Amino acid sequence: MINLHQAHLEASLSVLFLFLHIKPLRTMNYIQIPDYAFDRILKVLQQGVDVCYNVDYSSDSTEQSPSYANGYSRATMQSVIEDLNRYKEAAN
Repeated sequence: MINLHQAHLEASLSVLFLFLHIKPLRTMNYIQIPDYAFDRILKVLQQGVDVCYNVDYSSDSTEQSPSYANGYSRATMQSVIEDLNRYKEAAN
């Protein structure tokens, strides 16, 4: 005799098994990035981190202000996103 809990478990497993076999498997795609582009991305990211580390709240220097670091880091991230998207689109 099967109790209600066991029947529910078996039904759930059957649905899961069916779902796993119907769903197509995803293949992993690779995107090639030239060394010079990869190095440029690393350099740009490092410069953004350096600008953030150099923030000085007591300084009158524009390049050490929090708002400068905020804008610089945003521009850095946008640049990296654009570069990576360009390589992704070229691969497809």
